[in-house]
Amino acid sequence: MKFAGTVVLYNPEQDILENIQTYLPFLERLYVMDNSTKEYNFLDEIKNIKKVKYISLEGNQGIAKALKVATETAIHDGYDFLLSMDQDSKFPTEDFEYVKKHLENNTISDIGIVGINFADSLIKSNTEDKFETKEVNSLITSGSFLNLKNYKMIDGYDEQLFIDGVDDDICYQLQLKNYKVVILPNIYLNHNLGNRQEVRFFGKKLKILVHSPIRYYYMYRNYHYLKKYRSKEYVQLLKTKANNFDFKHFIKRTILEKNRLKNFKMIKKGIKDGKRGILGPYQERRKSR
Repeated sequence: MKFAGTVVLYNPEQDILENIQTYLPFLERLYVMDNSTKEYNFLDEIKNIKKVKYISLEGNQGIAKALKVATETAIHDGYDFLLSMDQDSKFPTEDFEYVKKHLENNTISDIGIVGINFADSLIKSNTEDKFETKEVNSLITSGSFLNLKNYKMIDGYDEQLFIDGVDDDICYQLQLKNYKVVILPNIYLNHNLGNRQEVRFFGKKLKILVHSPIRYYYMYRNYHYLKKYRSKEYVQLLKTKANNFDFKHFIKRTILEKNRLKNFKMIKKGIKDGKRGILGPYQERRKSR
């Protein structure tokens, strides 16, 4: 069984070099997909890493485009599984072999994608069963192993989503073809969930997870697009994500966060564009009616 990997870069920090080494030893090839919009002084170091195939997308083409090109390249090169990683994520190196053994020792014909758990800081796996599996509706892209044979049976990554919802979309496509989405819950990825902000609410200090206004635009746009333009079965699966877009989260994003006004405007615009099927990269000049 042949394993390749991909990591998508966007104006990375130099710690990407360290992050890559947490999973590179277990791969035969790593496709480094570069969406960067500015130069950085350690690019040659990345290109010179053994096993790395560097592919520039000539500007920010979005996560979905980068993953689509990497996946199609891995299929062409004859690999069986593709590990996807974010540039700021580290794989628990000591647990990599557990994932590989799980895939090698089990029937994979009905498996679409296998992922691991995640946390803000690296959690050392304890004595719990690292081979324990759980079937889920969706996985984050980072730390997931895509079955390339079964990927060929679906439409594949939707470039128009650009960013956000890309992981949900690919998991839902696989499930609609009766392929399983599986997580190894006792193995943890060191993954940056976002920025945390301290706010006061009725005199209490709270630490909340926040994103940029443009990120909220993509989150709400793609959620409402997928909800409207996909099949009834797809919408049923999407309900598992609905709590991220409920009234409580809307209030948090438009009242508690520092960018509350900008958040409100971008969320409103994202919902309108999503319902109209207006996709691709966000354009400031676009006006929602």
